[in-house]
Amino acid sequence: MKEKNILQRLVLILFLVLFICISTGCQTNKNNPGDTASPVAQIDHIAYVGVDGKNAFELLQQQHKVVSTTSDFGAFVTEIDGVKNSADKFWMFYINGALAQSAPDKYITKQADQIEWKYEKSQ
Repeated sequence: MKEKNILQRLVLILFLVLFICISTGCQTNKNNPGDTASPVAQIDHIAYVGVDGKNAFELLQQQHKVVSTTSDFGAFVTEIDGVKNSADKFWMFYINGALAQSAPDKYITKQADQIEWKYEKSQ
């Protein structure tokens, strides 16, 4: 009888642990240096179509987290979705396959435009 009581308590404890684990997601500590979770993929290409009357910069901001600086020439994108410009790679802005000749906030898109952002070495 005593063994049955111990077994019932053990099953109850296991059930509670399982319930708590499922309800909280049993997440591991991602700050642990020993954590072997695979890294998040880094984006290096973004593409979207133009919208009549909207500039390329505002369309980018509608879909992505963007950090930029502004000068007399216009907006300069320094980071998209956590991917920052580095010493040798930058977010480059393309219109219909050609490297843009203006800042993205100065380029008013057309519906037929194919806009691309590529994280690459400067040409």
